[in-house]
Amino acid sequence: MEVGASNMSKDDNNPLRKLVNAEREASEIIAREERYRSKRLQEAESVVQEIYEKRRSEEETKFQQEVKSNDGEGDEKLKVLAQEVAAEKAEQGRLYDAARETAIGTLLHVVTSCEIKVDESQRQAFLAIKREKEQGSAPAH
Repeated sequence: MEVGASNMSKDDNNPLRKLVNAEREASEIIAREERYRSKRLQEAESVVQEIYEKRRSEEETKFQQEVKSNDGEGDEKLKVLAQEVAAEKAEQGRLYDAARETAIGTLLHVVTSCEIKVDESQRQAFLAIKREKEQGSAPAH
């Protein structure tokens, strides 16, 4: 038995054995910490989700209360806005009509006041075309 005891003491002093044991212990510690970390992350996620749901519920309730308290008020604002838009539209229509009349008047003045000059060759060509059309549309006797 003394031989087994001496082998055991030799194994305890063996640096390679100590290194293997240390690596095994480190692996166990790492695995345990990874499980613990995963569990902590799940717990944190759960807490955040609860906080989010609570906050969302509070905001929804607050919004619904604001909607109820503003009933009717929004309708009046909308009516006033609709009247303002209608007034602005009428003003723009009036301005368009006034500008339209001015533009048409200006165009008519320019068209009627310009002098058209046609030289003799253009006049003769026009008359020739006019005669051809008259002869083509004249009834045959």
